[in-house]
Amino acid sequence: MRGIFVRSWRLLGMTNLMMNMVSNPAFVHAAAQMMLEYNLAQLDLLLEAGLDVLVIEDDIASTSGPLISPDHFKTFVN
Repeated sequence: MRGIFVRSWRLLGMTNLMMNMVSNPAFVHAAAQMMLEYNLAQLDLLLEAGLDVLVIEDDIASTSGPLISPDHFKTFVN
Protein backbone atom coordinates (compact mmCIF):
# COMPACT_ATOMS: atom_id res chain seq x y z
CA MET A 1 0.00 0.00 0.00
CA ARG A 2 1.28 3.45 -0.79
CA GLY A 3 1.76 5.83 2.10
CA ILE A 4 0.16 9.22 2.52
CA PHE A 5 3.18 11.16 1.26
CA VAL A 6 3.44 9.18 -1.99
CA ARG A 7 -0.31 9.32 -2.62
CA SER A 8 -0.31 13.08 -1.99
CA TRP A 9 2.53 13.92 -4.36
CA ARG A 10 1.23 11.60 -7.04
CA LEU A 11 -2.18 13.25 -6.86
CA LEU A 12 -1.00 16.86 -6.53
CA GLY A 13 2.41 16.73 -8.18
CA MET A 14 5.65 16.94 -6.24
CA THR A 15 6.24 20.65 -6.87
CA ASN A 16 2.67 21.59 -5.97
CA LEU A 17 2.82 19.54 -2.78
CA MET A 18 6.15 21.05 -1.70
CA MET A 19 5.09 24.61 -2.50
CA ASN A 20 1.81 24.20 -0.64
CA MET A 21 3.58 22.89 2.43
CA VAL A 22 4.90 26.44 2.79
CA SER A 23 2.20 28.59 1.18
CA ASN A 24 -0.97 26.66 2.06
CA PRO A 25 -0.41 24.06 4.81
CA ALA A 26 -4.16 23.71 5.44
CA PHE A 27 -4.55 22.43 1.87
CA VAL A 28 -1.79 19.85 2.40
CA HIS A 29 -3.39 18.72 5.66
CA ALA A 30 -6.74 18.34 3.89
CA ALA A 31 -5.14 16.32 1.08
CA ALA A 32 -3.31 14.12 3.61
CA GLN A 33 -6.59 13.52 5.45
CA MET A 34 -8.22 12.41 2.20
CA MET A 35 -5.30 10.06 1.52
CA LEU A 36 -5.58 8.64 5.05
CA GLU A 37 -9.31 7.99 4.61
CA TYR A 38 -8.65 6.33 1.25
CA ASN A 39 -5.93 4.12 2.76
CA LEU A 40 -8.18 3.11 5.67
CA ALA A 41 -10.99 2.17 3.27
CA GLN A 42 -8.50 0.17 1.19
CA LEU A 43 -7.26 -1.53 4.34
CA ASP A 44 -10.81 -2.55 5.26
CA LEU A 45 -11.21 -4.17 1.84
CA LEU A 46 -7.88 -5.96 2.17
CA LEU A 47 -8.80 -7.28 5.62
CA GLU A 48 -12.12 -8.57 4.29
CA ALA A 49 -10.18 -10.37 1.55
CA GLY A 50 -8.02 -12.13 4.16
CA LEU A 51 -4.92 -9.94 4.27
CA ASP A 52 -2.07 -11.55 6.22
CA VAL A 53 0.72 -9.01 5.72
CA LEU A 54 0.72 -5.35 4.80
CA VAL A 55 3.70 -3.31 3.64
CA ILE A 56 3.26 0.45 3.48
CA GLU A 57 5.81 2.16 1.26
CA ASP A 58 6.34 5.88 1.37
CA ASP A 59 9.10 7.39 -0.77
CA ILE A 60 10.35 10.11 1.58
CA ALA A 61 14.01 10.31 0.53
CA SER A 62 16.35 10.45 -2.43
CA THR A 63 19.87 9.08 -2.67
CA SER A 64 21.22 12.32 -1.17
CA GLY A 65 18.80 12.74 1.74
CA PRO A 66 15.18 13.29 2.69
CA LEU A 67 12.82 15.02 0.27
CA ILE A 68 11.35 17.20 3.03
CA SER A 69 12.73 18.59 6.27
CA PRO A 70 12.22 16.68 9.53
CA ASP A 71 9.87 19.46 10.68
CA HIS A 72 7.74 19.12 7.55
CA PHE A 73 7.78 15.34 7.97
CA LYS A 74 6.47 15.66 11.53
CA THR A 75 3.83 18.16 10.41
CA PHE A 76 2.53 16.51 7.24
CA VAL A 77 3.52 12.82 7.22
CA ASN A 78 4.01 11.52 10.73
